[in-house]
Amino acid sequence: NIQVGQTNENFKTGTTTVTKNLAFDFFSGEVTEILTEDGYGNLYVTKTIPAHQKYPGMGLAMNGGANMLIQEAASEIYKVDNAANRNPIGLVSASVQTWSDQAPMLQYDSRSLSFDIRYVDYSADGNRVFEVTTPELVLEPADELKFATSFQGMHFRGTVLKSLGNDQYEIRLPNIKLPGFPSKTIDLVNFPNQTVWFASPPYKHRSYSFIGNQNLEPDGLFKYADFTADPFTAWKPQQESSSDQWQKNSEIKLYDPYSYALEAVDVNGNFAATKMDFKQERVLATVANAGYHEFAYSGAEDWQGGDEFGGGVTRGIGAILSNSVDGYATHTGDKVLGLVAGNKGFGFSSGSLKADKTYRVSVWSNSQDMDFRYAVNSGTPQTIAGKTSRQAGNWYLLRADIKIPAGTTDFEIFCQANAQLLLDDFRFHPIDAAMTSYVYNQWGELSHILDANNLYTEYEYDAMGRLLRTYRETFDHQKVKASEVIYYYARTFLDKHDQLSAEFTCKPHEMINRNILFSGADNSALEGTTTYTWLMGDGDISQSTTPTRGHSYASAGSYQVNLIVDNQDAGSKQMNKTVRIYDEEVFLNICADGYRTYNLCDQQGISQGSCLTNSANQSNIKFNVSINNPATACPKGTLIWYYTFNDQPTKY
Repeated sequence: NIQVGQTNENFKTGTTTVTKNLAFDFFSGEVTEILTEDGYGNLYVTKTIPAHQKYPGMGLAMNGGANMLIQEAASEIYKVDNAANRNPIGLVSASVQTWSDQAPMLQYDSRSLSFDIRYVDYSADGNRVFEVTTPELVLEPADELKFATSFQGMHFRGTVLKSLGNDQYEIRLPNIKLPGFPSKTIDLVNFPNQTVWFASPPYKHRSYSFIGNQNLEPDGLFKYADFTADPFTAWKPQQESSSDQWQKNSEIKLYDPYSYALEAVDVNGNFAATKMDFKQERVLATVANAGYHEFAYSGAEDWQGGDEFGGGVTRGIGAILSNSVDGYATHTGDKVLGLVAGNKGFGFSSGSLKADKTYRVSVWSNSQDMDFRYAVNSGTPQTIAGKTSRQAGNWYLLRADIKIPAGTTDFEIFCQANAQLLLDDFRFHPIDAAMTSYVYNQWGELSHILDANNLYTEYEYDAMGRLLRTYRETFDHQKVKASEVIYYYARTFLDKHDQLSAEFTCKPHEMINRNILFSGADNSALEGTTTYTWLMGDGDISQSTTPTRGHSYASAGSYQVNLIVDNQDAGSKQMNKTVRIYDEEVFLNICADGYRTYNLCDQQGISQGSCLTNSANQSNIKFNVSINNPATACPKGTLIWYYTFNDQPTKY
């Protein structure tokens, strides 16, 4: 069954919207035309044009296409007069997405380069026979090739069937078929010499949106009569829109062989670019407001042998040293570049830098004894003046700025050591560009991100690859912990939480300026670190990993003491108790077999009552305290009784 429509009713507002699917793509089944009625009775049509209708090379594989059937080339939304006729009366919006397999591609190995072949003849099976004329290039059966000759903006494609020896191959080259167009193929008889590439799928090239003009309908919509659904010849990659009513929003300027966009420009002409590792698998660095050939990064991690790192940086005469193998300290990751005095390392060359534009170079080093050197148009290297230094832990961030001289067609920059030192995290980029770099550990996990200032955020993982902690690098400090993640698991956590105790003991009464010992419960049986945070009620707060502490109070009164106990594996618990603090003590000695009466308001007046004989049972000793004159203001004090039993005075 195929869905042909949908009705949505909002019972709160009482509005109803209805959509009807009017058309479908014959090959993919995707909806290409929808009629929508909103809650006010307005009718709109949304029309989509599949990309394979504009680009035959994206059509069915059986017709020589890439079988990319659900990609879109254009869409428009317009208001119509009624559901029956659906005559357009105003344009809401329109957009175009062009596609190409001819946009510039990063040339990172021989299979990303173009090469030449020459048509020889038909084979016995009716396929074409070609000879590869580019030296030392070998084709394999099932290799997909794209020919420079194109139709509607897409290359013709061929499939290598088998090798015939002597650099000759049998290649199937199908006709391109598109409804409404005659079948097309390459005129190999008159044009036997062809330039080809290893095929890649078509990819997005430019995007446009309709901005119209000021000639609008009363309801603010564009006049549909001013709108041309196919306004330009920009379906072909080499051509731009011929209408000023269409605005180019973005253009992808560079791809890698796996159709990953490496460089793009936005509606304002601002560039953004990405550098990948050697295998084109992981992102090494990204930059905003700079082109692909205007920036570089290396932390000495991505090295496949030879003189180059990933990220467009050369090694120079440096030695690649490891923390895990050689024990050398690194700024980030596992590797650093070691230099001796006079040697250069971490270099970058480009012929695409803009004259009179200022660029910044920076590197982390364990010594400040190095220079940044540059050469223009293969000239004599010079030292960049104005190098600055900032320290973070045991490393120095060295950087300098340079304005590219007029007439520069080739520019080289590198680090040169004046003493034995280590270098890490080298960067070069326009000074007004925001750059971010990425470092990975041996398991491919992201271990560091270096921000626009070349300062890192470090990510720490457990054995299962889960994030545990993040650290932030700061100048004048080594690193500080920014966050921590603790994982709890149902019953295991509850068991540990039950074992955790925040109980503590202390004297409930004491005098001012007397030390009181507070003793928390011993949680040493639990795994992980346990911290004890004491809030003493008088503004004093302390934290330690030991369960006891002493404290004295300077003023009389009641204080609520709060103990918070935290454990990495068991969570947190807390308890509070009240401690009363007095100004002075009053002592009274009482015999073991009797009692005395003491008047708190008159410390000199002690009257003796009759003794009760009960020397065999101390628990029944009676103490009597009275205030003879309640109207008299009594001094503040604590009554502390002493009784004597077997001639040993004991404090009660």
